[in-house]
Amino acid sequence: MPIKHGYHGDHERGSDRALWPAMRLGWSGRCPKCGEGQLFERYLEIAPHCPHCSTALHHHRADDLPAWGTMVIVGHVLVVLLLAVENAAAPALWVHALLWPPIVIGLCLWLLPRIKGAVVGMQGPGACTASTAKHEHAFAHGAPVSRVAAGASVAAVVRATDPGRR
Repeated sequence: MPIKHGYHGDHERGSDRALWPAMRLGWSGRCPKCGEGQLFERYLEIAPHCPHCSTALHHHRADDLPAWGTMVIVGHVLVVLLLAVENAAAPALWVHALLWPPIVIGLCLWLLPRIKGAVVGMQGPGACTASTAKHEHAFAHGAPVSRVAAGASVAAVVRATDPGRR
């Protein structure tokens, strides 16, 4: 059974698009629903809606996952390449200082929008359902962000967000 959008495979919003194809579309910078429209308005700015199918995209948030994924991937690639170059040629330190920064910057700039697109594709159309909207307020269209004042204690946040713990 393919993995579907939504945390439990529910289809309350009408999406039955498989997860991996939607993530691949996001990786390529295309709308996760139709695969035709541009996902990004600028380098990392998600378009408010798909210009092709008019699917709302403004509410999808990738937060820190793309940056974290980029650092993990680039770090692992860099270590392998650095050790391979050091073992093969043992260049001077100034060669390392000139060689690695452009490679790291280039990989980061290339990977970051792709990983962000894949995260948006993972959320995809229909990913937020009524059953998950109360837990994922960032994706609930029109839902209030918070009912707790800034600086409130953890206990106050728990009481405000979980009606069963009052």
